[in-house]
Amino acid sequence: MRGIKGEYERVENEVLHIGNGEKKFFTTKKIAILVLAALLFGLATPFTGFLTKPAPPSPPSSDEPLCPIPSKIPIKESEKVQFVLNDKKFQEGVIDRFSKALQIDTIVYDKTTNYTKMANFHEYLEKTYPNVYETAEVNKVNEYGLVFYFEGSNKDLKPIMLAAHMDTVPIGNPDDWSEDPLSGSFDGTYFHARGAFDCKNLLVGLMEATELLIQDGKTSFERGVILAFGFDEEKSGWDGAYHIGQFLVDKF
Repeated sequence: MRGIKGEYERVENEVLHIGNGEKKFFTTKKIAILVLAALLFGLATPFTGFLTKPAPPSPPSSDEPLCPIPSKIPIKESEKVQFVLNDKKFQEGVIDRFSKALQIDTIVYDKTTNYTKMANFHEYLEKTYPNVYETAEVNKVNEYGLVFYFEGSNKDLKPIMLAAHMDTVPIGNPDDWSEDPLSGSFDGTYFHARGAFDCKNLLVGLMEATELLIQDGKTSFERGVILAFGFDEEKSGWDGAYHIGQFLVDKF
C-alpha cells in the first residue's frame, strides 16, 4: 500500500510542477499509474457505512395488532329493523324483485361499445322503485350511468356516496351452470344468476333500503346522499365510472 501511495504522490507532484511553468509531459504509463493508484487507494479506504447492514425494524409488541379493526357502529334497534328481518311478506317481495333484476341481461364484454340493453334495466328500476325516482334528483351520465342525489339540509357537509354497477361479466360456458344464468332462480338459499353476487345484489339492496326509507317519510337528510351506478365496471369503467366521477367533481 505504501508503494502505491508513494507512486501516487510522485505523479501528483509532476502535475503541480506543470502549473509552475515547468514542462512535463504525461506518458500513457504515467496516466495509467495515476488512475490505478487512485482506484486502489479508494478501495483500500474503509467505508464502514456501506458495509454495515441497517438494523431490522423492531417487531410490534404482542398487544399491538398488525391490522387494527375499527369498532363496529351500533345499529339502533327499531321496529323497521325487526320488520326487515322477520316480515315474510316483505322478504318474499324482495326475493321477487331481486330475481326479476337478475333476469335482465346486462352482460358486457371487453369489446362492448353498445350499451342499449341497459335501458331495459333503467326501465325496471324506475317501475320498481317509483319513490326513489320521484324524490331524488335523477341524472343519467353518459346516457346509461345513473346518479341519484338527495340534497342535504346542511350545505357545509359534503354528501356521502354509495355505489354499485348494473353490468355483469359474461356467462362463460352455459354447460357449467346448473341453472339458466339469466333465470334468477332462488332455491330457498341461493340465487342462481349472473350478477347475484357481483353486483346487482348491492344495487338492489341500496334501492330497496332507499325506497323503504322514503315510504316511511324519510325524504330529507342532514348530509346529502348519492347513489351512483355504473354500467361498464366489468370492462374497466371508462364509459361509466369515469364519466360519473367527472360529473361528481363538476357538481360538488
